Amino acid sequence: MQSNNILVILVLALLLSSCGSNIVYSPDKEYYLSYYMVSNGLIGFTIYDKHGKEEYKGQPRATYIQRFNFTWINNEKILFYSSDIGSYFWIKHNGTWEKISAIKRASPDKKYVLYPYYGMNQEVILAILEFKNSIAESSHVLHEIDTKLHVDNLVDCVEWDGNTRIILNVKGQKHMWKKTGDLWGKIN
Repeated sequence: MQSNNILVILVLALLLSSCGSNIVYSPDKEYYLSYYMVSNGLIGFTIYDKHGKEEYKGQPRATYIQRFNFTWINNEKILFYSSDIGSYFWIKHNGTWEKISAIKRASPDKKYVLYPYYGMNQEVILAILEFKNSIAESSHVLHEIDTKLHVDNLVDCVEWDGNTRIILNVKGQKHMWKKTGDLWGKIN
């Protein structure tokens, strides 16, 4: 009987602790994001400027009990990863935050994760992040490449060629970027 009471108390403590607000700051602390569980068990979040003025309130439609992570790329771009719904960016464009689907590609050695996504003019942008323990915990943005190239479908347009080379296929042509030292540069 006493062990059941302890178990109930532990479960309640876990649930109540996950209901609190969590804060993620932008790289220069000009903005912050607060995420929380809403009444239906889903994740909700609010973006504020450094003075506490609310800029955006959203709900990615992911459950709070799954693994998830918010990562600021810069002051106008946030990457959200969830183990149940996948990856999305929220990008601020002309003062408005917009949700954009993101597809992830892990390097063969699992050291990097690549997120191709569409920019505001439908050009392909490649965000390269460093792995920590898992994709859900990737939080350090190494590089972001604005390719200035357009593709019809992001799903199969990009691939890894080894651990330090990225290939973007555009209308039968291969465009490549390679990591040299700490930088990623176009090689053709």
